[in-house]
Amino acid sequence: MKCLEKDRNAPQDDHGFTLVELLVVMTILTIIGGLVVGTVVNAFEQERRTTSRVHAMNDAKLALERITADVRAADPLHTTEETLLEATVHRGEERLVSYELGTNNGDPALIVSEDVDGTVTTRPLVTGLASDGLVFEYVDGENEEVSEPSDVRRVQISVTVEVGPDDAPITLSDDTTIRNVRLQDAGS
Repeated sequence: MKCLEKDRNAPQDDHGFTLVELLVVMTILTIIGGLVVGTVVNAFEQERRTTSRVHAMNDAKLALERITADVRAADPLHTTEETLLEATVHRGEERLVSYELGTNNGDPALIVSEDVDGTVTTRPLVTGLASDGLVFEYVDGENEEVSEPSDVRRVQISVTVEVGPDDAPITLSDDTTIRNVRLQDAGS
């Protein structure tokens, strides 16, 4: 019988962990997990902000390209206001186009209106503009600002988009010559 009985005085071989060891490991894993989760959340937030900036810049770029194309084809300009450009544009068909700083759902926006054969469509082209997010400067051949539409030879366009409260606004600018001015000058 002595073979089957354990000797109580012999050293025991424990294969488990103590409660203190388990608590220490859990604490270390909690700290490491918190650091990893914080890093991942920060990376996702940075990615969201970058995506917002890229979308805002693309929207402003497309709007600026469209305004530039219409200014080049303008014949004649109808206004010389700082936040409004209105012109008759000849591309395929004659249409009256205006770009102005307005609002869309209470937010500043670049609003485009087009009148083609008496059918007027108005829609926001870019939303999230800064309060001074659309500026037109009208200049003559000597780079002097003018107030008379017939004297305008170039239009300097600036579009500023607000991206978020923590980010700097994005400003895109262009300096566009009215192409049809040469035709007007040649005819007079």
